[in-house]
Amino acid sequence: MNHIQIANSYLYVKNIAEIILLPGVKYNNLFCPSKMYFSRMVQLYYIKMKWDFNMYYFEDGIGTYWNSRAYQIKKPDELIRKFLFGKKSIDTGFKRFVFSSDIYRLLNTDNDNEVEEMQKFWADESGKNIMNYIFNTSDKMVINEKLIILDQPKDEILNLTDIKLINNLYRSLIKRVGFNNAIIKQHPRNAEKEIDQVKYFTEAGVPFEIYCMNMNMDEKIIVAYSSTAVATPKLLFNQEPKVIVLTKLFRPKTGEKNLFEDYFLAVKNSYSDPERFCIPENIEELKDIMKNKNIFS
Repeated sequence: MNHIQIANSYLYVKNIAEIILLPGVKYNNLFCPSKMYFSRMVQLYYIKMKWDFNMYYFEDGIGTYWNSRAYQIKKPDELIRKFLFGKKSIDTGFKRFVFSSDIYRLLNTDNDNEVEEMQKFWADESGKNIMNYIFNTSDKMVINEKLIILDQPKDEILNLTDIKLINNLYRSLIKRVGFNNAIIKQHPRNAEKEIDQVKYFTEAGVPFEIYCMNMNMDEKIIVAYSSTAVATPKLLFNQEPKVIVLTKLFRPKTGEKNLFEDYFLAVKNSYSDPERFCIPENIEELKDIMKNKNIFS
């Protein structure tokens, strides 16, 4: 929605919130993943009605940790909210429930938001069984290959020259472990198989998290350009696979260079051995990593 549409919808916040909420039910506690539209409308409705309630945020991916992106309010929206609903409507200093309080604190040293780590119910066998049931999978859903490349929709991020370069880097990494010992997980928006002789994930509908849950990822090597999924094993399962992030080697067509660098550095520093999480500065450094027996052993 653009700012005019959002501002207009704020005039009907009561009607919209009552469509979202159960009729006749008033909550003491609201748990929202971010500033997303529907949870925002409920929050503003409660403020408009002058009801007492406690507001909490809970895990919403990288935006929860990095630069508070999940909660940042753009200036026009902030002005509109403040005008219509008062100062309380632009408050974001609520308690946060996260999967990794360590990574949150490494990235947010200058704020004093209350943070609590959420219980990972899938850590025990019964919880794991529930997750496999939900996704119609089993504990046999594992990755046998040593090298896992988490590909991205490269044509949206990189120019044609850099796409060729990164594919060549992938080929070099694959050759380092052997074509039979590598596999590529494509992004849903990138259906073309660009590298011959290597395996691709065939279970397109299975989240990467399910694989991580059902196996020990510690001796795997995960490679990506800037996919935050490289942090999934550590964030959700406290596993520490070897990781190579290539974001500093290429300049994206649009957006920020070194995307998510601070986030990746925080994940790296949360490792018991940070040397296993590699963010090469240049091609020469990547070549040294490829020769490193501690990574490719």
